[in-house]
Amino acid sequence: MGVMDKSADDDLRCGLGSWHPPWLQRLLSKKTYMLAYGVTGMCYFTLSSYFTATVNTMEKQFKISSRTSGIISGAWDMGSLVSVLFIGYFGVKGNKMRIIGVGSLLVATSCFIRLLPHALYGPGSDVLELTYEHWTGDSLLNITNVSNLGLPVCGSPELSTDCTEATSTVSVPAIIMYVAQFIQGIGCSVYWTLGLTYLDDNITKDKAPLAHATTQCIRLLGPTLGFTFAAYTLSKFVDPTLTPRIDNTDPRWIGAWWLGWAPLGGVVVFLSWIMLLFPRQLPRTASRRAERLKQSIVIPPATSKNFFLAIRHLLSNRILVYNSFSAVFFIFGNVGYWIFMPKYMETMYQQTSSRASLISGAIGLTSAGLGLIASGVVMTRYKPRPRLVASWNVIVEVLDALCKFGWIFLDCGDRHLQGSWGENNTWNLTAQCNSHCECGPDVKFSPVCSLERDASFYSPCHAGCNSTMQFANGTRLFNNCSCIPSGIATDGPCTVDCATNFTIFLVSQCIISFLGASGKAGNILIQIRCVHEDDKPLAIAFSEFLVCALAFIPAPIVFGLVLDSACLVWGETCGSSGNCWLYDDQKLRYLLNLLGSGLMLVGVILDIGVCYYAKDLQMYDEEEANVKRNSVPFDDPAAVEFLRRNSPRT
Repeated sequence: MGVMDKSADDDLRCGLGSWHPPWLQRLLSKKTYMLAYGVTGMCYFTLSSYFTATVNTMEKQFKISSRTSGIISGAWDMGSLVSVLFIGYFGVKGNKMRIIGVGSLLVATSCFIRLLPHALYGPGSDVLELTYEHWTGDSLLNITNVSNLGLPVCGSPELSTDCTEATSTVSVPAIIMYVAQFIQGIGCSVYWTLGLTYLDDNITKDKAPLAHATTQCIRLLGPTLGFTFAAYTLSKFVDPTLTPRIDNTDPRWIGAWWLGWAPLGGVVVFLSWIMLLFPRQLPRTASRRAERLKQSIVIPPATSKNFFLAIRHLLSNRILVYNSFSAVFFIFGNVGYWIFMPKYMETMYQQTSSRASLISGAIGLTSAGLGLIASGVVMTRYKPRPRLVASWNVIVEVLDALCKFGWIFLDCGDRHLQGSWGENNTWNLTAQCNSHCECGPDVKFSPVCSLERDASFYSPCHAGCNSTMQFANGTRLFNNCSCIPSGIATDGPCTVDCATNFTIFLVSQCIISFLGASGKAGNILIQIRCVHEDDKPLAIAFSEFLVCALAFIPAPIVFGLVLDSACLVWGETCGSSGNCWLYDDQKLRYLLNLLGSGLMLVGVILDIGVCYYAKDLQMYDEEEANVKRNSVPFDDPAAVEFLRRNSPRT
C-alpha cells in the first residue's frame, strides 16, 4: 500500500525518476505549464518558419525544383499522419509529459540531421566560382581576355560540367531533408495532441479562451524569431570562411541556411528536459479523476476494437466533422503562402531572400499575435455564444479569400526580360542579336541589365556581350553587347520601382492576419467542446489527421506544381532541369491567388454548417449540467458505445 501511495504521490510531483527536489515543487502550477507549453510551441514554430525561409536557398544550392521542395515540406505532415491517431488514443492512457518529452527529443534529432547536406556536399562548385578564393581572374582594372574567367559571355568556350558529381548529389540532400522533416512531424504530433489536452484538463472552461489564446500568442513569437533568424543567416555567405564576389542582392547569392539548425536543436533538447520534469497530472486533473471514481465513471480500456469504435463515434459528430473539413480547405488554401511567401516576395516584389524572410516574420505574425490576444480577452470577458463565434470565423474567412483575390492585381509592371514565347509554350532566350553567341542551356544564370536600365538579360552571353571590365571593388561592366543599343551592360537584373504595391500588399497582409487570428481561440474551443472530455485527445488527433492527410501533405506539392508551371527559365545541369530562375509574374499571381481564395471559399461553406449545429454547444462552465454517467462494464464494447453516444457533450 505504501508503494502505491508513493507512486500516486510521484504522479503529482515535478521531477524525473526518484529525483523530486522540494524547490522544484514550488514551480508546479498550471501557469508554469502554460509558459513551458507555449515556449515549446514557439520553438517548433521557429523551426517551421526557419525551414520555410531557407527552402528557396536550398533549392538554388542543390538544384531542387519547387515540386520537390513541396514534397519535402509535406514530410513533416506525413510523420504526423502515421502517428497522430495512435498518439491521440493510446497516448492519453500513459504519462503525457514523458511522451511529449520524448517527442521533443525526436524534433531535436531532426534539427541535427539537417546539417548533413551541407556537411557532406559543401557549397558546391557553382557557388565556389562566386568567391575570390576560387576565382581565376586577376585584379586588373580592365580585363578583355575573358576566356579564363568562367564568365558566360558571347564567344567564350562552354564550361565543362562534372556530370557524375551532379547526378550523385542532386537527390541525396533532398532525401536527407525529407527524413528530417518526417521525424520532426512525429515529434510535433505528440506536442499538439497531448500537450493541448494536458492544458485544457487543468483550466476551467471560463478561463480556457484566454489560456488558449495566450499560449497561441507565445507560439506565434516563433515564426517571427524563425524568419528573423533566417534573415540573419541568409545574409551570411553559405561558407563563412570564403569571400564572395557578389552581395546578397544578387539572385545567385546562397546564404548560410544551415547555420541555424545546430543552435535550434540545442534549444529543443533543453525544452524537452523541461517537459519531462512535469508530473503525470496536475492537481485539477487529479481532482477530476477522483470525482470520476466517486461517480463510478468507467473509462474504456485502450484496445484496437475500442479505438475503431471511438473513431466511428467521432464521425457521427457533425460539428467536429464540419469544423475539421473546413480547416482542411482553409489550411490547404493558405499552405502555399506559408511555405512559398518568401519566394513570392522575391519574385513579385524583387525582395532579397533575407529581407523577405524578415518581413514575413515581423509583419504578418505580429498582427496575428495581437489578434489572438484580442480574441482571448473578448471571449473570456463577454463569453459570446457558440453561433456568434462560428459566424465570426465565416466573416473572417470571406475577407481573407477576398484579400487574396485582390493580390492578383498587385504587380510591379513589366520587368523587360528579354526573350519571346517559343514552341511548347516555353520562353526562348535566343534572339537574332545573340544567335551567333551560341549560348547553350548549361549557361549559368548571371543576370545583367542594359546601361539604359530598360532591359534585363539572363546572362552576358544572352545580351551578346563579348568582353568585360572588372574593377577593384568587384563591380563589373560588360562591353560590346550586340543586343543593347549602348553596347554596355551592368551586373545584376534591372530594378523595378514597386514600393507602392508592396506597401499595399504588406498592409493587407497585416489586416487579414489580425482578423484571421481573432477567430483562432474560438475555433479551438468549438473543436474541443463539441466532444466529451474523455474524447478530447482523440478529437484533436482526428482533426490533425484529416488536416495532414488532405491539406498539409498534398498542398505543398500542389502549390509547388503551380510555381513550377509558372517558370520561364529552368537552370540546367548535364541536360537535367534544376531550380527555376525566372518566373512568369502574371501567371504566378493568377494561379496562386485564385487557387488559394477558391479553396478558402469552400471552407466558408463548411463553416456555415458549423454555425448551424453549434447553437446549443456548451462552451462555458455555468452552462454545464451536472449529469452523472452510469457505470458500465468497461470490457463490454456495446455498453461502451452506448455510453459514448449518450454522454453529454460539454
